[in-house]
Amino acid sequence: MKNTTLILCRNMALTAGVVLTALVSNGVHGQLSATTPPEIVKPVPLSELKNADAVFNELDLAGRGYVTREDTKELIGFGEAFLAVDAKGSGKLTREQFRKAWALYKSANN
Repeated sequence: MKNTTLILCRNMALTAGVVLTALVSNGVHGQLSATTPPEIVKPVPLSELKNADAVFNELDLAGRGYVTREDTKELIGFGEAFLAVDAKGSGKLTREQFRKAWALYKSANN
């Protein structure tokens, strides 16, 4: 039983090594994928931050008139401002509420 476990572990390690070698040799090493967590994506420099209405328009592509926490998840560090303005806890911000949250977000990051 012990030998079987050792052989299985060795085979798994060899397989992982082959897969990693293939990925690196095919140029996949170091690239971000669609599943890369937003926490490790570099934040946008403050000088490149757009005004609140421009960001709101990019987030509300469906024209619903509000954005959700899910819509704003790519805005690293925006969660606190969202919660501060979402006093009713609806999980949604109207354009006017988003402007307030955006002002908080920008002032906190200066």
